Amino acid sequence: MRRGHFISLVLGILFGSTTAFAQNAALVGNVRDAQQAVIPGAAVTLTNSDTGVSLTGNSNETGAFEFATVRPGNYTLKVEQPGFRGFTQSLVLAVGQRARVDAVLRWERFQPPSPSKPRHRR
Repeated sequence: MRRGHFISLVLGILFGSTTAFAQNAALVGNVRDAQQAVIPGAAVTLTNSDTGVSLTGNSNETGAFEFATVRPGNYTLKVEQPGFRGFTQSLVLAVGQRARVDAVLRWERFQPPSPSKPRHRR
């Protein structure tokens, strides 16, 4: 009889953890520039639009990022890197989904400071 309880316990743990894992979603992607060059070290933020809770990370040396365990819901993905215009996209993650969003960052145009007007001294 004890052996039957043990097997039930093991099966419960196995299937229980599988069920808990299946209640989540995941998001993966790459960060590149307009010429398809990878951008390592970009700040990647995933914010739940309903709760305001954010997850943060950085793209790796190949430009890849991953949020492996995310609660299903409405999100905003934001990717930023100095010298580039930010990337923002809204998305919905569903139970069991492994979504992919690839961010393409565009260079910011350099705008020199406007010349100051000469001051007249009196």
